[in-house]
Amino acid sequence: MKKSVIINLENTKREAVDYLARLAYELQANKDVIAELIERNKDNVSFLDSPIFKEYHHRFEKAVGAFKIVQDEFGDANIPSEFKNNPTAVWTLTYNTYDLKIEYDEV
Repeated sequence: MKKSVIINLENTKREAVDYLARLAYELQANKDVIAELIERNKDNVSFLDSPIFKEYHHRFEKAVGAFKIVQDEFGDANIPSEFKNNPTAVWTLTYNTYDLKIEYDEV
């Protein structure tokens, strides 16, 4: 049976949540730019080899890397120990409410 726990981090981890939210926003913005570039150049396959596409793709890769590192560090620091070794535990963070939700199967 699926269970869930919600931990509000507004008073204890506000800066960390805000930083992760900013990285998520930057990641999504980069993704949107790349999607728009591809859409506008869908009939020009060579565009994928252009300097502008390569630069935006590089920015996207950096944003993904930065987000993943901070996301992993955030999870390591904020997921209660009783869930860290539970392979069914999955966490999500709602940035605007500062709610950390952990869903897991009761063992």
